[in-house]
Amino acid sequence: MKNKYIFLLLSFLLNLASVSIANEVYFESDKVSISDNGNIIEASKGTAKSIKGGINITADQFYYNKDLSILKANNNATARFPDRDIIINANNFIYNENLSTLEAIGNVVIKNLATKVTIKTTNIFYLQVCFMRSMEARGFQAN
Repeated sequence: MKNKYIFLLLSFLLNLASVSIANEVYFESDKVSISDNGNIIEASKGTAKSIKGGINITADQFYYNKDLSILKANNNATARFPDRDIIINANNFIYNENLSTLEAIGNVVIKNLATKVTIKTTNIFYLQVCFMRSMEARGFQAN
């Protein structure tokens, strides 16, 4: 019985630790502005990295709402998933860190570097668990 309580306490502490670092997006940019007591972060021309999602997004403009854990990346946006060998290019991204979803909007090109498959579409909704839905697919190409 004592071991059960120790296990439950240990599980709780580990979950608490993972929650405290889960909602972190790091920016590498020449210009970063923080407002609303640190809840709103705007950056230009750089990279945003989500530790939880294992995603790196480069774009010309970023808007991050820390309370909602939503990152918007606009203009010349590229998302990289290094652990999955996937690169997605699009006009704009909306990344929800809590749900681990990425919506790519406008002129979307998805490249799987491992299989050398390229997909072109107008919009996609990508759930990092392993689901991708494309809307109005324009082309599929295997190199």
